[in-house]
Amino acid sequence: MNKVKITLLSVVVLLCISCEKSDDSKVEYPACLQSSIDFILRSAPIIPREKIKKYLYNGEEVFLIDTFISDVPAVVVTWDCVTICEFGGVLGGNTCPDFHENAIFIKTVWTDPR
Repeated sequence: MNKVKITLLSVVVLLCISCEKSDDSKVEYPACLQSSIDFILRSAPIIPREKIKKYLYNGEEVFLIDTFISDVPAVVVTWDCVTICEFGGVLGGNTCPDFHENAIFIKTVWTDPR
């Protein structure tokens, strides 16, 4: 009976060691957006929740910071943290008028968790 228990325990230990843990904490947005996330988290939560969304725009992956704050423009950046355009905000500037027509939504990569 002891041999069976030891064998079973050995199998369980080997399975646990050989399984890779999924990295749920993998960041799916450029590092420069962390300061925007920190700012959002220091502010009062709003509804709808603020988000960072990934799109395909003009052949490259870009990220839209969707703030839903009327005086803050929505900003579109690349993986290299280059701002390629923005729209909305107090001044209502729109440096990428074709974004909503031509950008292909990939997924939401961050949502305010509060």
